[in-house]
This record gives sequence, structure tokens and C-alpha cells, in this order.
Amino acid sequence: MPGAIKKLGDGEVALIKALLLTGSRSDQDVLAYFTWPTRSINHREIAQIRTGVKHRQIQPASPEALKAFLSAWPEVEQGTGLSFDADQLLVKARDEMVAAVQTFNSAGLNFRAELFIVTSVIAWTCLMHPSLKKRWC
Repeated sequence: MPGAIKKLGDGEVALIKALLLTGSRSDQDVLAYFTWPTRSINHREIAQIRTGVKHRQIQPASPEALKAFLSAWPEVEQGTGLSFDADQLLVKARDEMVAAVQTFNSAGLNFRAELFIVTSVIAWTCLMHPSLKKRWC
């Protein structure tokens, strides 16, 4: 999932405000759009945006921008902009390489180097497939 971005950006705050203005979603529902395993946003942030305690100067996103966001979600990963469908092999390549590094860094495994090599070859294979597909298909 997305990397080190932990705080809400101005564009995200604008989308949150637009979502809240629809009146059809609770703070918890809105929160679900902006959190993922490596980024945890407290529901208090949504309440502070709703009440104007935080980000008062940011205007809500336009209805068109909100519609585009909702139609792309969850198809587009927020941190990278990768599409889970169109960029599936790139997402898989990244996940495989993360698994390779985590395996190599795990204590108690006797064949860490071998597991790293095999998993990283799978990652590189997934990474090369989209490029080869574009070239020859």
C-alpha cells in the first residue's frame, strides 16, 4: 500500500468536506476512504474537519471532483496512483519485493537468502511482464 504519507493533504481534506456535505456518510464511513494499512487516520480528524476546528480555509471539492474520486475508488491506490486492475502486475511486483525483504530480515529462518532470491525473481518477473506485454502484444 501507499508509503510514508501519514497526514491528510489539502486535496483529501477538500474531498472529505465534499463527502460530509452529502450527508449520506458518517465520519467513520468517510474515514474508510482515507486510511490503509500503512496510514491510520483517527476519526477525530474527520470530526475536526466537519466542525471546522481544522482546515477551515480549505473549500470542499467540486461535485465533479467528488464524483471522479468515488468512481475511481477503490480502483486507484491513493499513494501511488496505480490502478488495482490495470497495474495489477506492478502492484504484485511491489508486494513480492516487500515480502522478499521481510523474509530476508526475519529471524529464525535457515534459508533466508534462498527465499529472498526466489521471491525477488518473482517480483522482477511481475515487473517485466507489463513492459513486455506493451512491446509484443
